[in-house]
Amino acid sequence: MLIYNTVFLFLVLCALLDLADKKNFFLFTLSFIVLLILMGFRGNGGDDFLVYQQYFNSLPIILYDYGVGYFYLNSFAKYFGNYEFFIFVSSLLCLSLQSFFIYSETEKPCLVLLLFYSTSFLWLDFILIRQSIAVGFFVVAISLYKNSRNKLSFLFFVFSALFHETAFFAAALFYIFSKLEKKGILIAILILLILSPFLSDILVIINNITIKNKNVELYLGEHALPSIANIAEFLMAVLAFIIIKKDDIFRNSKEYRLYKVIIIASFCILVLSYTVPTLARFLEYYRLFYFLLLTRMFMYFNLRSRYMIFIALTVYGFVRMNSFIYQFDSGFDYIFNGSSI
Repeated sequence: MLIYNTVFLFLVLCALLDLADKKNFFLFTLSFIVLLILMGFRGNGGDDFLVYQQYFNSLPIILYDYGVGYFYLNSFAKYFGNYEFFIFVSSLLCLSLQSFFIYSETEKPCLVLLLFYSTSFLWLDFILIRQSIAVGFFVVAISLYKNSRNKLSFLFFVFSALFHETAFFAAALFYIFSKLEKKGILIAILILLILSPFLSDILVIINNITIKNKNVELYLGEHALPSIANIAEFLMAVLAFIIIKKDDIFRNSKEYRLYKVIIIASFCILVLSYTVPTLARFLEYYRLFYFLLLTRMFMYFNLRSRYMIFIALTVYGFVRMNSFIYQFDSGFDYIFNGSSI
């Protein structure tokens, strides 16, 4: 467990330097390299890690329907190396996409990286290998959409869905809410709440008509992350959004509309996840935007308040990360070259 907390302390230091100074590319790159080493050379990652290893070893025979993108990435890695090489390649891909998005969207990238690492990194990038890549493409697609680069944005959405089918539903939810006005949004939320008791059956029907993924019924029976953590991080994002919304420049920008849609979509997913727990996974597509809101909120406080908020978030992140490590599969030892560290 020590290695996770050592990396956490390193990221805290980088975030502190980031908070006190201007955006530093070298510092962010160093943080990226540390996370890539931690992630790319791991020898574990929960039950999914072993299932994905079986999938890799079985190629060219396809054991599971994991999507075209994931199949070709595995095939590429297998041509040049073993499963350990695939883990490094997939880690490099998803972390590069996520880091590119973070660095391009905020003036405090190391702080966002710290929040991401302490809340979502181990769950998403260590365990949900396919979805971690899908999330990387998804957040870049949203960024492109915000900047009116619609064709390229659509292409990245497609790449996202090729790695994980849940990206299709997350993108559809985002797009629908982005096109609706206040009255339409309220009606859409009401419809979702009315349909929530029948949501599992509806998702199965939609899947059978569209992507026809054989794993959907398995997903619907899975457990979600602890709801308290999801609620806490969602409420933090809402609070940050309310504070930032007071800024007239922000309120009249494209970002305001984007974050508003993210908040609304997250609320719907959070509520629906109590009916279908595995829907909590959809929050991973939006969670990085929570951290962007939080770091942006820092700029609306004086220096003393910033550091007090930073301390509070650091304590929360430390507790959140270690709670996950100890609760997941009775421990989450880091394995390197066959040995626990």
